[in-house]
Amino acid sequence: MSLLLRSIRKWAQRTSPLLKNAFTLGANAAIGQSITLLSLPVLSHLYTPDSFGKAGLILTYMGIVYPFLTLRLDMALVGSRDEEARYLLFLSIPIVAVMALVLTGCFLLLCIVGVGHYGELPIWASLLVWAGLSLSGTMNLLWGWGLRQGHFKQLASVYLVQGGLRSSVQILTGLIHAHWVGLVLGEIAGTLGRVRVLWRMAAPVFREVGARFSWRDALSILRHHRQYPLVATPSGMLDTLHGNLTLPLLAYAYGSGVAGHYFLAERLLALPALMISTAFAYSFHHRIAQVFREERSLTESVVRSSLKQMGLFSILVFGVISAFLGLGWRWIFADEWGLAHQIAWLLLPAVWIQFVVSPLSRVFTLPGYLKPKLVFDMLGVARLLTVFGVATYWQLSPVGWQAVSTGLALLLYAVYLVLIYWTARRISRHAPSGYTH
Repeated sequence: MSLLLRSIRKWAQRTSPLLKNAFTLGANAAIGQSITLLSLPVLSHLYTPDSFGKAGLILTYMGIVYPFLTLRLDMALVGSRDEEARYLLFLSIPIVAVMALVLTGCFLLLCIVGVGHYGELPIWASLLVWAGLSLSGTMNLLWGWGLRQGHFKQLASVYLVQGGLRSSVQILTGLIHAHWVGLVLGEIAGTLGRVRVLWRMAAPVFREVGARFSWRDALSILRHHRQYPLVATPSGMLDTLHGNLTLPLLAYAYGSGVAGHYFLAERLLALPALMISTAFAYSFHHRIAQVFREERSLTESVVRSSLKQMGLFSILVFGVISAFLGLGWRWIFADEWGLAHQIAWLLLPAVWIQFVVSPLSRVFTLPGYLKPKLVFDMLGVARLLTVFGVATYWQLSPVGWQAVSTGLALLLYAVYLVLIYWTARRISRHAPSGYTH
């Protein structure tokens, strides 16, 4: 395995910085997340489907609201000028603190009112949500700063820390029968580990800006980047809602047990696949932003070559996943997880196309091209609500639900890919070169 990884790394270094950076992040993400992946069979014996379902409800809520934590200023860090980026990082920490309290209050309201199955959670679960949100928001800001500085090796190391802490805490708390609380504490511990590693890169910035802070400059910079909270924030919220809404809808329609089966199946596919896809997205983001600033006419060729590379690499990734689903599942998981096995097979095509298309959507983070992604995110949420309505009206089984959901996802992402390529072509052919943000 080590020989294979060294061979791939050497090939990536010779090919392009895009692949080199993607491999640096993706290889460490795969290793780090494999720790979590290998722990899943153990966790399936320590926790019940109901525990997975309740933990999934909390983690889903935090995933849905996380764009509001930073108001997408973490995205602004990557493309802004040096002085602006420092101020944005400095100002965003107190913004995260305030937003974490507000969003925790919203979660508490869900529990008190009893929306869906959130009423089954105790009120004190809001303390876990507050801790998770505060750490997640801080981590996103620090990650954005590290990405802007191009510290790919340091960024890659956090995956190993997160995977080890998450799995260790979840297994240890499972042994003392902590139920769903142990699963949530494991996620919080993993995020805390990432924050500690990333903080070392950004700590000097806070001392530097704090020594010469100016409210006039701060307000001017926030006004200059208002497009991020006004446009990118609702888009990001809808994006995370699109990615996380399935679990609470399943819990509402079929109960937390079925939601637990989906949570395990989705986690099994998403951990090895989407983490690698995300690594490629970070690398692609750097490349496409650089091209947009310096020579827009290359945008189409960059998107086309990146699509080819992702498509070929996805065959390897999903070939391994398919082999596991076909040959290894029944040897590892207990018989009670049979429904999760069926859901995983049906979920596979949707995750596959998302693996290829999602990184390329960073085209829609370029200045002046944010609205198409907002439209796609709205359609994504509409897809899930449509599936919920169809499944409820026709009384479909959980397997039928997933079949309809996957079919609509394939259609939606195919249209999205066409829109991405059309946008890249439009930038290349009609926009002037030499743009500087």
